[in-house]
Amino acid sequence: MPSLNISKDINSTDQVVSCIRNLEFYQRIFLATLNIPSAMITLIGNSLVILALLKTTSLHPPSKVFLGSLALTDLCVGVVSQPFYVMILLLQGKICLYLQIIAIISITLFGGVSLLTVTAISVDRLLALKMMLRYKQVVTSRRTRFTVVIFWLVSVIISIMLVVNSFIILHIICTVLLLCTVTSTFCYARIYNILRHHQNQIQVIHVQAAPLSEGSSSLIATSQYKKTVSSAIWVQGVFLACYSPYLFAIIFILTGTSISSFPFFWELAVSLVLFNSSLNPFIFCWKIYGVRKAAKDVIKSWCWFVINSTCL
Repeated sequence: MPSLNISKDINSTDQVVSCIRNLEFYQRIFLATLNIPSAMITLIGNSLVILALLKTTSLHPPSKVFLGSLALTDLCVGVVSQPFYVMILLLQGKICLYLQIIAIISITLFGGVSLLTVTAISVDRLLALKMMLRYKQVVTSRRTRFTVVIFWLVSVIISIMLVVNSFIILHIICTVLLLCTVTSTFCYARIYNILRHHQNQIQVIHVQAAPLSEGSSSLIATSQYKKTVSSAIWVQGVFLACYSPYLFAIIFILTGTSISSFPFFWELAVSLVLFNSSLNPFIFCWKIYGVRKAAKDVIKSWCWFVINSTCL
């Protein structure tokens, strides 16, 4: 979120949102220069991914719901959060306070949904591996959509409460970030161990030259699954890389350090959180074949439309 002047009153836990910034002019320009092209890439890239997800049929519907939710939140970052954040960096005066409140709510809202969605993707991949044939019966599109709605409701409540009482909510955000990180790490570690066990089974069966049973075949046929896990791990890794400085900054604040003592690092951490939304479209198109193919088709249709419009 943008700069919060967290000044805890002796007799109250209420926090004050202030537009006061201890940033030099060149620092504001530098941060704005980072966010303006990032916002444009986020807008174009995630619009393309959403259209590609609507066209592709190779992905399992629940996976499309999670990826669509992540792309939608990233798109909202480029449409709402980053433009307001840039205005806060460049504008002065009373209007800055109102713009900052909107930016705080939007960044926390979309960041919260992204965090929960990325964690849900890791849990979904683990369930797909452990449940096998039962997975499609248990993890349905309806339940996935319901889960995403819960993510949005929780994030809305937290983002609004952050403006009312930021000190308590920052504790909650820090706790949720850590819990989600631990959950995702556990899921991918468990996936790695299961896949390694399956690989050992394959080697034993190959040495013994024994025919594969139907059950063993269903467990071992994980080539497509490995690709989806690979894409999910990339999303998770980039997410952690972009959110880690922000998490460390929150920890410093909760230990009593004022933002005014490291204003540029705080704003840089916020910019890195926003920058994450511009990276996910590249990961989707690079690691997910169905999305990449559909995205190429969308780009071709856009090009033909522009060419025809120019000729006319």
